[in-house]
Amino acid sequence: MDLRGQRVVMRVPNFDRYRHWLARFGLFLAGVIIGAALFMGIYQQNFSLLASRNADLEQEIRELRNEIETYSKNRKQAAYIGGIFVHLEEGHTLDDLSKVELEKRVHEDLKVLSGKPVADFKKDPKLYMKLIEKPYPGIYDKDYRVEVTTLMLVQSELRVWFRAKPLARN
Repeated sequence: MDLRGQRVVMRVPNFDRYRHWLARFGLFLAGVIIGAALFMGIYQQNFSLLASRNADLEQEIRELRNEIETYSKNRKQAAYIGGIFVHLEEGHTLDDLSKVELEKRVHEDLKVLSGKPVADFKKDPKLYMKLIEKPYPGIYDKDYRVEVTTLMLVQSELRVWFRAKPLARN
């Protein structure tokens, strides 16, 4: 009904003249959707490659930082005696328990050198040899005298080879 109270019939517009435009718009919309899908596929592939490359580079950075940290620690520690290794030379008549105990006591005597500057050791190595060339009494009811055969400093490790001779008790 209109304002005058008359019955008005609405007419449906004729879409025949819009059919070509509607078909063209449908093709355009389908092209946009297909193009967007292709674009997203290419974008995802590129992003996946980029993320993978980024993860590889981050792993490489972590490895290189650990390597640099290790080198810087070793460089700083190279000026100090870090490890002390004691070896009893072959050709001895000691049993295994006496050998282990004697190596342990010699190592304890040399433990004071750990952390000392290498330069101090290089000044007078004979002083450090005299530190352990002494009698070691009471090793499983026997006394031994230690004689250093080789004293070697490699990087920050002190390596000592010695012989042990039994002492006669009075």
